[in-house]
Amino acid sequence: MSEYEDVEFNSVRNEEEYSVLFDELIVETDMSWLLDIDCEEIWFPKSLCRIEKNEIIMPYWLAEKNNLI
Repeated sequence: MSEYEDVEFNSVRNEEEYSVLFDELIVETDMSWLLDIDCEEIWFPKSLCRIEKNEIIMPYWLAEKNNLI
């Protein structure tokens, strides 16, 4: 696979979203949220995620990185 194909694949994958219910918003800063998800505290960057009610929506790759999938 060429370098260009890798970049193209990653950009498509970044558009996929994954959502998770959270138990508590522990801390909010200008740039991130610290959330309690199933008794684990995880930081999420506001630039990549959004919150709707008690649900955080993030790129699929970020959910994988945080072992949420």
